[in-house]
Amino acid sequence: MKYVIGILFGICLLAGCEKNEVPAYSDCDKVYFYERRPNQYNASVIERAEEVSYSFATKSSTLTEGRLEIKVRLQGRVDKERDRIVRAEVIADSTTAIEGTHYRLEEGVIKAGEYEGVLPLTFYRTSDMKEETFRIKLRIADSDDLKAGLEEDAYIRVWVSDILIRPNNWPQWYGFGEYSPNKYRFVLDVLGIEDFPVLGRWDTGYEEGKFATGQLWAFAYQLQEAYKEYRAEYGPIYMDDDADPKVEISFND
Repeated sequence: MKYVIGILFGICLLAGCEKNEVPAYSDCDKVYFYERRPNQYNASVIERAEEVSYSFATKSSTLTEGRLEIKVRLQGRVDKERDRIVRAEVIADSTTAIEGTHYRLEEGVIKAGEYEGVLPLTFYRTSDMKEETFRIKLRIADSDDLKAGLEEDAYIRVWVSDILIRPNNWPQWYGFGEYSPNKYRFVLDVLGIEDFPVLGRWDTGYEEGKFATGQLWAFAYQLQEAYKEYRAEYGPIYMDDDADPKVEISFND
């Protein structure tokens, strides 16, 4: 009798384990936009970026198409066996850009074994971008692989133009000072760098495309010296040519 009861108990345990096994894919696997940048006042504080931008004005005049990769992150378990598709949808009543004319939205991917990926946007350079900055508002959409994740990170605004616009990361508090298009144009001419993401508090060591605060201060000094030479030969550059009174650009203040 005890032997029979023991067998029945073992069968029940096995059945319970099978019922509680977690499948390779679960409705709990989600994805969200993961654009982050250091706080402009304190680089150790990382903030959510509600918008990103792309400008053809910083590119070659012969470039007709551009590409922006928006970061996404997994909310759930990493799948080590297969890539997973990430989808987004355009919120029409909050979008001024025209799909097929100004941009093309593509599927993104989180590769097998990774917990971050990208959602690509392709932009088409059009003549009206020289007069207007267009907006695209995106929302994470469910795919067969991943559902929409964190509500506060389910949306992002994207700006595109052929006008010189403020980069996603402008190091105002690291010697660059207040932004203006004229100042940014000088920065591009001297450094050839379009954006200045800062290494955050939790970044460890070198990371391509990011700068330590010391590097930014060194850039500011380099810009200051370059501007002295430029001014001596060509005269001052103003923050705004139409302002009254006019204020010169400056660095390392």
